[in-house]
Amino acid sequence: MKMKFEHYEALKILFKAVAPIHNYGITKLTDVYMRGHADGSIKADDINKRLRWDLFHCISDTTRIWMLDDFYEYLNDVHIDTALKHIVEDLMDEAAKEPNFGYVPYTGGTGPTEEQEEAMKHFISL
Repeated sequence: MKMKFEHYEALKILFKAVAPIHNYGITKLTDVYMRGHADGSIKADDINKRLRWDLFHCISDTTRIWMLDDFYEYLNDVHIDTALKHIVEDLMDEAAKEPNFGYVPYTGGTGPTEEQEEAMKHFISL
């Protein structure tokens, strides 16, 4: 994988905090995507790729744009997709070890969590 370790870790923290993973967990999302693909309600040539890019697009626009600006200085789309694939695999591994990983009931709060804020600050400082 060509992505810098610091960028990978910051991106992984942001992935953990996006609303779909935060609210439902990666295992549930994967199941929903697989069932949706099987019944035709979710269209994609590669459903796993669709899931990881949908999750990437759940990161705030501002943060995502900053990240992509930095990424495209030394990566291409294939490299970024490889990193996203590894992040989803890591999250699935973590979920397998802890059944409630990634699930935090929605409390009605708005704005980024402290963890998201820290990840954004760290990413910006790279």
